[in-house]
This record gives sequence, structure tokens and C-alpha cells, in this order.
Amino acid sequence: MLTVTPIPTFTDNYVWMIHHPTQDEVCVVDPGEAEPVIHALRERNLRLNSIFITHSHFDHIGGIDALVRHQPAPVIGPSCTGIPRVRKAVAEGDTFTLWDAQVTVWHLPGHLPEHVAYVITHGGSTQVFSGDVLFAAGCGRIFNGTHEQLKNSLDRYQALPEDTLVYAAHEYTANNLLFAQAVEPDNNDIRKRAAKVNQIRQENQPTLPTRLGDERKTNPFLRCGQATVQAMAGEQLGREPIDELEVFSTIRKWKDQF
Repeated sequence: MLTVTPIPTFTDNYVWMIHHPTQDEVCVVDPGEAEPVIHALRERNLRLNSIFITHSHFDHIGGIDALVRHQPAPVIGPSCTGIPRVRKAVAEGDTFTLWDAQVTVWHLPGHLPEHVAYVITHGGSTQVFSGDVLFAAGCGRIFNGTHEQLKNSLDRYQALPEDTLVYAAHEYTANNLLFAQAVEPDNNDIRKRAAKVNQIRQENQPTLPTRLGDERKTNPFLRCGQATVQAMAGEQLGREPIDELEVFSTIRKWKDQF
């Protein structure tokens, strides 16, 4: 498994720094700010191998120019006019190597049309850099997409192993779990996770990465097939939902106002 270090930026963003145990270079994911990344590189005497970008929101790309001026490195990301300096444009199904790890690109629209995730397999482990699509106990907002697109993007995670580690771009876990408890108030897994997360945040530690097996137990947006989630969506609608897509869109709209 590759070593991954969070670099906090803004108020709740993480830039993920990926480090191979035998290399003195790193890859960084979604550098919205450059200075914290430059500081981390200097402090650890590391070189920049590459920069992965998931989508074009400023808090994910704002540091690219300054970072590349500090240490030239290829920018890898989706083809999108809003992302500067992309040397290698990636799309659904593209694969490439990062040291001795295999990287597969997933196109995951819904949050933004160009959004991608990077699925990295190394030494029998799977690590996913999910940007703003899958969060711990939640999912991203729809800015330019549809509920169907976002649900389909999230459903793709169901094919991954239970012990997959997901590195989302924001520290939203505590708030997401408050909503999850509203959706499933009798879910003991959510209650236990919320208590654990509150303790972690009191110690000012990150709650990420999240394990996919835990998401399947506590993330309402991955649980639209569960009777408890469907019943709560029905309460919001005032009738029984038609299908899982309507369950998803109902609770996503609810979360928008939560």
C-alpha cells in the first residue's frame, strides 16, 4: 500500500500527498493551495513526481500554477478548460503506472461533468482518491449534473472490496453523520461511528481515509436499497418512492437543506 499524508488547506480541504516507501518523490492530489504543499515538500526533502486533479473547482486547482513554478511536474486530470497546465488528459478507463502501482481512471459525473476519481492498486490494496463525489458518510452536491448521474457514479464503488480506502477531499464526516442519523435514527453503526468521529475531531485529527465497508453500513447515499432509508425518503415525499433513484434524489435534496 502506498503511504498517503493529508495536507490541510482552506478550512476543510485535504490535499493528499502520495508517497512510495522506497522513493524520495511524491504525487499530490487536488492542490487548491500551493504553500502548504511546498512547505511539506521542503520539510520532508521530497520531489514532486506529478499532480492529480479530479475536477475544476478552485479549491482543487488554485495552487497548480505556483506549485509547478516551484517544482515542475506533469499535471494529470480530465480534459476541461478550467484546469490549467494539464499535460496528460485522462478519461474513463485510462490506466497508467505510478511507480509500481496501477492507476485506473473513473469518470464520475454528477458533481461536475468532468469529475474523475483515481483508483490505485498496489500490493493487494485498493486506494481511491474520490474528490467531491464520495465523502465519508455522504456525497457531493450537484452543481452541474443530475441525480441519476451522481447515483450511478456512487454505485460504481459497490464493486470495490470492503477494505478499499477512500480519500475524499473534504473533512465533512461529522456533519454528514448528523444527517445520516436523521435518515436512519435506529442505525447503531451510524451512532457508534458518530461518537468515534466526534472524539477524533476533538483531538483535531482527520477522519479520513474512510473504509468502504464502513460506508456501506453508514452512508445513506450508498444505502438506497435499504428499507429504512426508503421509508424515510417516503416520509419526505409523502408517498412511497418509485425506485432507488427517487430515494437517492429525495435524500440528496433533503441534505441540501439540512
